[in-house]
Amino acid sequence: MNVILYNKQKKMKKLNLGYGFDHKEGYINWDISKDVGADVVGSMLEKWNFPDDYFDEIFTHDTLVHVPPSKWDLVLSEIQRTAKNGCILDFTEPFDNIMYRSALSNHTCFTWQSFSCMEIEDDPIRKYYSKLHLKRLSKKPSIFEKIFFCMFPLLKSHVHLKYEVIK
Repeated sequence: MNVILYNKQKKMKKLNLGYGFDHKEGYINWDISKDVGADVVGSMLEKWNFPDDYFDEIFTHDTLVHVPPSKWDLVLSEIQRTAKNGCILDFTEPFDNIMYRSALSNHTCFTWQSFSCMEIEDDPIRKYYSKLHLKRLSKKPSIFEKIFFCMFPLLKSHVHLKYEVIK
């Protein structure tokens, strides 16, 4: 795989990981399926064929949900390795509720706290949990939102998480 695409206006390297049919202009569109017209065809569950400190942005939508527990270290390690300092991680993944948890193809679901062990701005000790260090850019939910969606999880389908990679 020798695909190098740039956002023509800013020369930014952006990855649309596991994009399915959601082709994003200015991104390297990567998917495991040959049938969706991806720029790169391959599995995110193997070592990525991109250089270190390559991406300015990594976008996923309904992709990380398919990572089995045994592959999380690899995927997070590859995100950390290929992301530049300041890279934006923009994740929209299924919210943790029984509807998504019970789907056979889903290995995990997400909440606003899913990556909190990697957030270093509030608790520098957390840097020991992972090599991937994140600064949260998305708004944290209010206590009312947390309680409401814990009580009525089927009313929320996805959680949007946005971070900046800190190296």
